[in-house]
Amino acid sequence: MAGKIMVLVVDDEQVIRQCCERTAFPTEFDLRAVHSPEEGLRLIKEDAGFKIVLTDLKMPGMDGMEFIRQARQLAPDVRLVLISGFATDEVREQARDMGVDFLAKPFGPKELLDILWKEED
Repeated sequence: MAGKIMVLVVDDEQVIRQCCERTAFPTEFDLRAVHSPEEGLRLIKEDAGFKIVLTDLKMPGMDGMEFIRQARQLAPDVRLVLISGFATDEVREQARDMGVDFLAKPFGPKELLDILWKEED
């Protein structure tokens, strides 16, 4: 899929992964969705060419903040987005301090595409 922007979504909720895949399918984004942070880190480590990575905050095993720390070590130039329905102001501030965008659940196709198209600050 030459010319498409590679996006990775890491979320343990199947409905979120499917929503993201359906939204991205007819667009400029080539989106891959996985259910575990470990799988996401493996793909990043393999240098799959992701430009944007979205990760859930609450997942079994590794949480989103730890995933972000490890992903940033593997791919410092990737744009990271934290998605969650449970984020407090403290979590949003922590994400902002880490240079990570935030997308609140539930979100629709417009909100997802807006965050994917957002220009880097």
